Amino acid sequence: MSDTLKLERCELKYTNISPFRLQAVAQAERARYIREELDGVEPTTPSYTVRCGGGIMPNGTPLPSWEESHEYTQEHINTLAEERDILARQPATPTMQARLFELRSAIMAWDAYQDVLNKLAVSIRKKRWEVGLWHTFKENMPTDDAWIKELEADGVDPGEIPTDERERLVYWLEKVAVSTQDEFNILLYTVDQDYRALEIAQEARRVARAMFQRSLGRQERARD
Repeated sequence: MSDTLKLERCELKYTNISPFRLQAVAQAERARYIREELDGVEPTTPSYTVRCGGGIMPNGTPLPSWEESHEYTQEHINTLAEERDILARQPATPTMQARLFELRSAIMAWDAYQDVLNKLAVSIRKKRWEVGLWHTFKENMPTDDAWIKELEADGVDPGEIPTDERERLVYWLEKVAVSTQDEFNILLYTVDQDYRALEIAQEARRVARAMFQRSLGRQERARD
């Protein structure tokens, strides 16, 4: 039994999808992304090593020393960035240059790690939403091509419209069914209520950019 969702331009029927199914989809996409995009290498937090202990007692006995490894955190990276900015404004010395190199390397490693995590998250969320939108709203997909002809009359190249049925549904929802980004966010929230509306709005923008870039990539390959 379907419920209905009233938008400005139309009223959509929808059937809820199990959140456990979406979780399984997310896990499968995470495994696929790591296997295919990261060459099977699980993202790991960058770490650093510090030497502890050491020194010599007054009687000349050396004290034991050991090394400890710690994972970087955003707070620690912020501290390193502040130190980097201070040193960069001071006259250069060999010791300072060496320290600056260490700081910049640590910050670059953290940024690269965060970039991997962000891309992984976008890929997971995109797949989760594609599956969710399909199973939730697929009964609304027009069975004729009138909407395509209308877009073509607006100047849209019909070659840009996906041929994959699930991608085509997302395209139709974006270009025809909704009238605002907020309405599209409502669709996403209807599909995936495990996430707060604000998180969905922020992630929707990142996913939209990823989908747009993928569309451009397909066009470039088609021209080649």
